Amino acid sequence: MEKLKNISPFLILLVFATIVIIELFPRAHPEGGIQLPLDRQEIQARSREILIALGIDRADLRADAKLRFNKGLLRQTQQTFGIQRSNHLLRDSVTGYFWDISWRKPEGVELVMSGGGSSQDASRQSERVLSLLKGEVYVNLDTRGKLLGLERKVPDSLQLPSLSQEEAEGRARAFLKQYVAAAELLSDTAAVQAEKRIEQPRRVDYEFTWETRSRVLKNAVQLRV
Repeated sequence: MEKLKNISPFLILLVFATIVIIELFPRAHPEGGIQLPLDRQEIQARSREILIALGIDRADLRADAKLRFNKGLLRQTQQTFGIQRSNHLLRDSVTGYFWDISWRKPEGVELVMSGGGSSQDASRQSERVLSLLKGEVYVNLDTRGKLLGLERKVPDSLQLPSLSQEEAEGRARAFLKQYVAAAELLSDTAAVQAEKRIEQPRRVDYEFTWETRSRVLKNAVQLRV
């Protein structure tokens, strides 16, 4: 009984300290701005939905999602608003943390080309090799699953349907509006700040750039499609 009396103050102190830590961590700890409404599997599923909607072939590709952070943006937010305020902003409106999802061919995939067989077999083999060499896809999503960036490696020699510059810009605008998180910073009539026509061996590529500023920190933001 005497031992219990001696231990009781420490237990009370431990419980009190635990409550304080739980209460103050989101406000006072430098990493209190992390909030993950979607887990890794849900983020991978969201990236898969985006690729399917865009008609991107995921055959032979496997997803790997990693949570990353923008060190410069975190530092700027904390220095500007302090830890407590910045943690609230990072959970709500500043994208300091994001998911990096890579769709890659699994390791150990071997390409075996046989010398015999019919021309049809050779054609099938060629299609198989082409599918394996289509390139990897990289997707960045914010913690809520909104698109921050998407990069797909497409060989310069790949032939694709031709579009006029007006058609390409229209599709780029539609893509921004439907998928990209920062598109809400642009008005419907926002003018393209820069456009580029890229002549490839068997197609024409276009690149469009819009410029705006973030709402909280007023940083320059470029949206490029």
